[in-house]
Amino acid sequence: MKPFLYITMAFLTATSAYWTYRESYQTRVIMKQYREIQREIEFSQSRLNVLRTEWAYLNRPDRLRELAHANFDRLDLQQLRAKRFGRIEEIAFPDDELLVARDSAEHPQRLALDLMRDTP
Repeated sequence: MKPFLYITMAFLTATSAYWTYRESYQTRVIMKQYREIQREIEFSQSRLNVLRTEWAYLNRPDRLRELAHANFDRLDLQQLRAKRFGRIEEIAFPDDELLVARDSAEHPQRLALDLMRDTP
């Protein structure tokens, strides 16, 4: 009985040692991947900070004003004046009938439901 017990204990010890080694190795691999991902995140964050700084530098109001003045004629820009703005009455909105016709063509089920709701 003792030899069977010794063999079983040796087998269990070897099995647990193998399992421990495998888990340790997998943990090392995962930790290496984790460190690589952390490095990529840090690099991306630093690159994003550089891009934000560059964006803020390029969009300085004084720089944009100088560019607008330098390229005013080439870009065919027009100065802002109050008379350039229109009134809401000057905007040509489509007729309600055209909107209903368009909606019914695009969504025939909605039109059928609307007609059913309108009938008493």
